[in-house]
Amino acid sequence: MARTTSRHRRRTEAIRPGQHYGPRVPGRRRRMQVAAAEAAWRTAAQTVARFSGYPLDRILEARRPGKPRIAGLAFAQSAAIYLAVTVFDTRQYYLALALGRPRRRIHAICHAVEDRRDCPEIDRLLGTMERVLSCPEATL
Repeated sequence: MARTTSRHRRRTEAIRPGQHYGPRVPGRRRRMQVAAAEAAWRTAAQTVARFSGYPLDRILEARRPGKPRIAGLAFAQSAAIYLAVTVFDTRQYYLALALGRPRRRIHAICHAVEDRRDCPEIDRLLGTMERVLSCPEATL
């Protein structure tokens, strides 16, 4: 029988603490952070739905291949992600885990929305949504 090195362990050998075969199971703290990120994103999506006129379920649903892309809806989804990161101070990593997207995609979305803030109307709209989310008792 061939000698196994530490690099080529057999699955029948005992696993030492700190070693894992396959994906790591998220711990309790990570699960709590992911749940908090998802709650922040849903709250931001509710506010965006109220301001944009799109139904909440359309903003929350993921885009499926083969479906046409609607520019206003795509921006509403991106704005919800951006507001979850900026207003609720959610880490992009946990939001990416909650949404099932790569962290780089979340970063690109936030960067694109930040670039669109150069337009005064969009900046005013996002600023109003930020104020509503940071102080829900405030009247508009």
